Parts: sequence; C-alpha cells; structure tokens
Amino acid sequence: MGLRGEYNVFGNVTEEFDNDSFVLIGSLGYKFAKDKAVVKLKAYDILNQVIDTRRTISQDFISDSSSLVLRQYFMLSFTYKFSKFGGKDPNRE
Repeated sequence: MGLRGEYNVFGNVTEEFDNDSFVLIGSLGYKFAKDKAVVKLKAYDILNQVIDTRRTISQDFISDSSSLVLRQYFMLSFTYKFSKFGGKDPNRE
C-alpha cells in the first residue's frame, strides 16, 4: 500500500492561468499464492487536477496556454513469480 503526493507550482503566468495543482497517486496491493502472486491497483491523479501551463514570449507577443497532459487513470495489474523455469530451480545449482 502506498500514497504519494506532488505539488506543482506554475509561475510567470497571468492570474487566470495560475493553476497550481496537487497530484495524488496511490496504490494498493495484495499478495497471495505463497507470495508468488500480486494483484495491484494504482490510481494516478486521484483528485483530477493535473494541467500543463505554458508561457510563450516573443518580440511581438506573450501567450499563456494550458492543457491536460495525462488524465486521471486507474490500473489493475497482476504479477506472478515463477520459481522454476525450464524445469530447473534457480535457487539450486
């Protein structure tokens, strides 16, 4: 089980694009089959706040823009650890 947070600050942009964000990432796993199998659920951007804010400056203009870079997602994974491969036990010579 794990939980991680990241706080992103976007400076040098106008107030309407000054969107700081807090990204919360979490995971939860369960081991079974004598610790050889793991099922894990991972959640990225649990609070759905990730944005991309950019400022472009040239001689003629200043442009601020924002967009979504990677949306909130959930991933379920399954991992199995094989103890024998090719009929041989890797722990024995």
